[in-house]
Amino acid sequence: MPRYRIVDRFDTSPAHYWHVFFDPDFNAGLYQALEIEFELLELTREGAGESETVLRRARLAPRRELPAVLRKFVNNAVSYEQRERLIARDNRMEVETIPNYLTDRFVSKGIYSLAPTTDGVERTWQGECACKVPLVGGTIAKLVVEEVERSYRTTTQFTREWLANHPPE
Repeated sequence: MPRYRIVDRFDTSPAHYWHVFFDPDFNAGLYQALEIEFELLELTREGAGESETVLRRARLAPRRELPAVLRKFVNNAVSYEQRERLIARDNRMEVETIPNYLTDRFVSKGIYSLAPTTDGVERTWQGECACKVPLVGGTIAKLVVEEVERSYRTTTQFTREWLANHPPE
């Protein structure tokens, strides 16, 4: 399965980064900037501090036109369910994305990890994406990865601005 990696730095601590990541106001602004409808399906927190585990499920629907190669596989609007499991102690979150099309032939998953640095935190996304459709699967996976990379650029900029305007209390 093809893998890809995205690394960004932020001027904050891991604890504050995760606090912001799950903040409803942050998410409302972020998904507006990404032109994606965001519907929270579930948010469960267990434990506290470093022993906290957070489970989140959300339905996301891009408000953009689909690439032509995808249009023939999608009967209606594209949406996907994103499942996230954060283990605070490890500064690591597992993510699985399940689209409403090609569900038995498409896999997109990855791991967010945070590493403290001398001036903040380094966020790394290690993703995998594969589409098992004869002749066009590789093209579909490539388009999805390109879209994720574009979204991360917007997300990184938005997050940096948010952190600058919302310092830890």
